[in-house]
Amino acid sequence: MASHPSAPERQKTGSWKRFLATMWPMLAAMNFTIVKILDPVTKKLTTMYLLFAVHLDTREVQFVGMTENPHKEWMLNQARKLTDPIDGFIINKTHMIIDNDTIFNEAFQKALNWDGPECVRTCIKTPNMNANMERFFRTFKEEALTWAIPRSEWHLRWIIKEHLAYYHEERNHQSIDGKIIHPGDEVGQSEGNIVYTERLGGNLRYYYREVA
Repeated sequence: MASHPSAPERQKTGSWKRFLATMWPMLAAMNFTIVKILDPVTKKLTTMYLLFAVHLDTREVQFVGMTENPHKEWMLNQARKLTDPIDGFIINKTHMIIDNDTIFNEAFQKALNWDGPECVRTCIKTPNMNANMERFFRTFKEEALTWAIPRSEWHLRWIIKEHLAYYHEERNHQSIDGKIIHPGDEVGQSEGNIVYTERLGGNLRYYYREVA
């Protein structure tokens, strides 16, 4: 009987690192973080679920929504918002990294994939598989919530708005070679008086040269 050479071994599944490197420009990620609101009158604590999404290549972040109860219909509304054909945050992405939590249920994934990216679930108890989203949450809490206690939903939304303005337009990001995500005309100026702007009561400051 003639002998046949054995088939070469093939890699059945690629590594997570390889997947990220290959798909980097087309990837987005999302997840929830939890923030508690303290009512100054009743002293009651309310737990709010905050949903954020991020473009992995540029580090641009969008605050998707906030709720006390991320039920099915609320989640479907967020999927529609993210995939809006005019200004949806993820319409040009092919894959969305999501947590393994049941909150990202099958109906949500189908709604997202209908006009948007394919969902890719992380493994259980592996925050490093969504490291960019987790790093943003750490930055947000350290820079925006260390010195501020949200007293209402409106107050929390104001804190988020102020921090995202700083995050996108004034903060240098080590992960993109120290650049600002959305730089203004003042960036790169070598002449002019040095001035600064403040956010969140002076806890965030941005120093720059005045544009002539």
